[in-house]
Amino acid sequence: MLSIQSSRFSLPGLYAKGQTVMPGVIICITIALATTFIADHYGGPTMLYALLFGMTLHFLTEEGRCLAGVEFSSRTILRLGVALLGGANYARPSSRLGHWADHNGYSWGYAHHHHGGCSGPYTWP
Repeated sequence: MLSIQSSRFSLPGLYAKGQTVMPGVIICITIALATTFIADHYGGPTMLYALLFGMTLHFLTEEGRCLAGVEFSSRTILRLGVALLGGANYARPSSRLGHWADHNGYSWGYAHHHHGGCSGPYTWP
């Protein structure tokens, strides 16, 4: 039987890992919130602002307390975000088209975008 202390995901181990990565994760969350705020209120692309903020705060990743958290954010959290975004984009067209799209064989790909719409008897609701 495996004890809780020897498990890879033990509570004290997760707590210690959280303390190690938290300063860098907080910095990354702060950059994300700041760039989103600036882009929403003053216009411009959020990614450009994120790159500018990242370049100005790059010195935090060279050494010190924030290094582990920034590396964790750039690997694990970014991968999770990309997976969730891909899942949302995958699920969105299926939920909008509904049941009739599967049975009538209509595709909203190339023909819809380049020829002015659906070629069948139905129009977009």
